[in-house]
Amino acid sequence: MPVARYLPGVFIFQTCAGASELEELTVATDERGKPLTLIPVHLPAGGVYAIGRRHDPALDSGSHFTDASYLNYLVSNNIVLVPAFGNANDVLAQRTLAQCFPHRKIIPIPVVSLTAEGGAIHCVTQQQPAIVQSPMT
Repeated sequence: MPVARYLPGVFIFQTCAGASELEELTVATDERGKPLTLIPVHLPAGGVYAIGRRHDPALDSGSHFTDASYLNYLVSNNIVLVPAFGNANDVLAQRTLAQCFPHRKIIPIPVVSLTAEGGAIHCVTQQQPAIVQSPMT
């Protein structure tokens, strides 16, 4: 179950009906021993399936089911880029995240082709390390 830390002691978590992992989260505490505040975001309804072949052979198990998650969002300056799947739960996830980030604009980004390859917005926007060239001797 993906979990995104939102504020100290506040976690946004991905859930679906009957998720047994929720029980574990309800008894979890933060680093100070205080109970967590939990904000649920549902999975895309019915799952998300990729269209066409996957480019990464390691991910091509023959299934086109993707690891779609609304928690693979990116917070940047005054915006939050939120995965969108063309799914009934897209708007619900956007509303939840808008409540979590009230001073930022929520911008949905279509990501089905990204999730087919094993990632989404947060994954593909990770920092790149600087290349330090050592002097040749």
